[in-house]
Amino acid sequence: MKSLKGILLALICLHQLIGQGRSQEQFKDLFSSDGDLIQARVLQVKGGKVSLIRKTDGRKFTVALERFDKKTRSMLESGEVFTTDDVGNPTNRKLYPRNRSDIAAALDTINSAAQSQADFPGEHRQALASLNTYRYLCGLPHRVALDVGLCESARKAAAGCAAIGRLSHAANAEAGQCNLHSGIGLADSIHGYMNDNGASNRSDRAHRQWCLSPRLGKFGIGKEGQFSAMWTMDKSGPKPRYSDDFFAYPSRGFFPVKFLNPATAWSVYFPGGTLPPKGQIVLKVFKLNKALEKAPSGTKPPANSTELEIKYLSTSQWVMPCINFEPAAEVAPGKRYWVSVQAGDSRAGYLVEFVK
Repeated sequence: MKSLKGILLALICLHQLIGQGRSQEQFKDLFSSDGDLIQARVLQVKGGKVSLIRKTDGRKFTVALERFDKKTRSMLESGEVFTTDDVGNPTNRKLYPRNRSDIAAALDTINSAAQSQADFPGEHRQALASLNTYRYLCGLPHRVALDVGLCESARKAAAGCAAIGRLSHAANAEAGQCNLHSGIGLADSIHGYMNDNGASNRSDRAHRQWCLSPRLGKFGIGKEGQFSAMWTMDKSGPKPRYSDDFFAYPSRGFFPVKFLNPATAWSVYFPGGTLPPKGQIVLKVFKLNKALEKAPSGTKPPANSTELEIKYLSTSQWVMPCINFEPAAEVAPGKRYWVSVQAGDSRAGYLVEFVK
């Protein structure tokens, strides 16, 4: 059997040069099953394969996980693998699944895809881009498409509200199937649904849940006068493959501050899971006073952290099991937080770092 080092050399025709000159690259000592040492920066571990960049020449490789020795495989499979972010700082891929360049490129792609639905008005396309952006940031399928019939149903819902001069899900049959808003444009209404403010929405944040409904595949939005509506009753999308048993808003890793109203609640969702009574839930948020290198074990607080007050907590089953909570956290670029959730069999631990 050829050594791993020999295999890497044989794959030179498949290599891709990457940029040089980062002063803070984080390289790891990786050992092959034959005992050979390879110093490399790990990019991704997925599907039994490891993508890495070799230190000696800065070239990119993909190698079968089985080619490494037991200790190296254990380290790689744990997810505690360090790479670098866009400015050369070491980051843990388990804590930061996407770097800022990944996010910026994805948002550009989402916007281009929405604008390609040229048969719809510009504000409809902008609303679609906003919806799919939130879904992408939360790790959900984000190729929801505008649908002519659903847009007409949404318009009828808005017209029903206009006819009675107020928002009401009882205005007509269509209004009972929609998120409803008033006083702002269609694109801004998506941000309004995600913010989901108001005393009557505080417990469930159900409008947000409908925007993040995992199986949402088709989308309808419409307006009449000052009233607008978003059709929510669709499950035509693909079944998500979650990286964990939960997803959250704001989500794990880097999160752009402009997509979270500082005054709104945070949410964590457990699709397919269950939640105990609220009194049995232990949810804590810690302000991180320095960068976190790896996830804390169990329920242990992160080192160099400060536990924050949770001003409000509620549970909801409107679309899926959900915990909404309001931490006394500052939403500003550079602020980092660790969220720990113990809710019966439903558990979560994740880092949020706000960026511009």
